[in-house]
Amino acid sequence: METLIKKFLDGEISRRVFLKGLAAFGISLSLPTPLVRGASSDKTCGWTNALLRVDLSSGELLRAKTLDYAEDFAGGRALAARIYYDDVSPSISALDPDNEIIVTSGPLGGTGAYACSRWVITAKSPLVYPDQHGFGNGGGYLGATLKQAGYDGITIRGKAKSPSYLLIENEKAEIKDAKGLWGLTSDETMKKLRSAHGDDARIVCIGPAGENLVRIAVACTDIGGALSGGLGAVMGSKNIKAIVVKGNKQVPVAYPKKVMELGSSGFVVQEISHLSYLQ
Repeated sequence: METLIKKFLDGEISRRVFLKGLAAFGISLSLPTPLVRGASSDKTCGWTNALLRVDLSSGELLRAKTLDYAEDFAGGRALAARIYYDDVSPSISALDPDNEIIVTSGPLGGTGAYACSRWVITAKSPLVYPDQHGFGNGGGYLGATLKQAGYDGITIRGKAKSPSYLLIENEKAEIKDAKGLWGLTSDETMKKLRSAHGDDARIVCIGPAGENLVRIAVACTDIGGALSGGLGAVMGSKNIKAIVVKGNKQVPVAYPKKVMELGSSGFVVQEISHLSYLQ
C-alpha cells in the first residue's frame, strides 16, 4: 500500500492505475468520482454516451460511458483533458506506449448546430521540453462523423505489433492492417483509404514524418487540415497510421427544430456580414 501511494505521489503511475491498485487492497473508489458527479440517466441529448477505448497492445476494444465525465466537463477539449488527467502518468514520455491519444468531439458535434464541428486530438506532446499535455484542433467532418458513428470520443493506448489503422463504422470498430500504407505520404494514404472505404470515409492520418517519430510531425485531416503539437509522432510511436470513421446515425437533441433554426440564422448572419465587408 505504501509503495502504491508513493508511486502515485511521485507521478510514476496514473490516477486510474492508482485507483485500481487501491481496489486490490479492498478500497473501492469509483472513477472518475468523487471529482465528477455520476449521471442520473443513460438517456442523453447531444452526447451519444459512448467512448471507444482501444488498447493496441492487446487488441482490446471496449465501450465506456461519456456521462461518467461529461456532466462536469462539457466540451470536447475539456472532456479529453479530464480523461488525460486520469489516464496518463506524469512520468511517461510522449512516445511511450502508455501515452494515450484522445480524440473527442463536443456535445453539439454532428447535430446540425452551426459552427460546432470542431474536434480535438489530445495526448502528451513531444513538441516541447519536457513532454507535456498538448492538443490539436481539427476542422472538417471527422468530429461530426464520429458522433454520427455512435461515439463521443476515442482513446488509444499501447502500441500495435505492426502498422495498423483504426476503422469505425456505425459503432463497429476494428484494427486493420496498414502495412500497405506505411511509408506513403498523407495524401497517398487518404486516396488508398477512400478507395477501400468510400468517399464518405473521414480520415486523420500521418505521413513519413510521423512514422519516423519526428517531434514536430502533424496529423493530417481529409480536407487539407493539420493538427499540430507533434501528434503525428505520437500516432507513429503507436504504429497507428490512420483513424477512419464512417457514420450515418442521427445524434439525438432535445429540440431539433430549434437547433436547425439557430443554425440557419447563424448562416444568414455570417453571409450578411461577409457582403457588408465586401461593400
